[in-house]
Amino acid sequence: FFAYAAVLLFTQRRWRLGCVMYSLGVSVKMNVMLFAPSLLYLLISAKGVKGAVAHICLCAIVQVVVGFPFLSSYPLEYIASSFEVGRVFMHKWSVNLRWLPEDVFVSKQLSIALLMAHLSFLGLFYARHLHPHKEWLKRLGGTTASPAFVARVLFVGNFVGIAFFRTMHYQFYTWY
Repeated sequence: FFAYAAVLLFTQRRWRLGCVMYSLGVSVKMNVMLFAPSLLYLLISAKGVKGAVAHICLCAIVQVVVGFPFLSSYPLEYIASSFEVGRVFMHKWSVNLRWLPEDVFVSKQLSIALLMAHLSFLGLFYARHLHPHKEWLKRLGGTTASPAFVARVLFVGNFVGIAFFRTMHYQFYTWY
């Protein structure tokens, strides 16, 4: 719910409230983080680097507020466990890469290769398909970017993330 509410708010250029909803979505389900590279692109495009940093700080503040009960009781454990991005799910639950042998699936090399492929594919997408909007990027917050453009950037970024996600499991697909 929160992720889709954030997308709707971003299409309406309601960046602050969208970032609050996005961060709430991340606090519920980590796969919402797959929107992050595209959101960063849009924030820099719409608000400039300083504005993007301010909005990212807003997302961080929401995470601190939501996590406060845990941070106040078990701060080290909460920080170490809540955003455990290096965690590897069991091979048998994988959807995308079940065809790989388990030793390859759990390897650090595969993890790095998938991350590089993910970022490269996003870079190619941004360079190739967002080229017509360079004027919008230069004006930082102009009105040329339609709501459909904003939604497309976010959803393509999410899809690319799903395609290159090693630990994709059935729960992610039901969310998608």
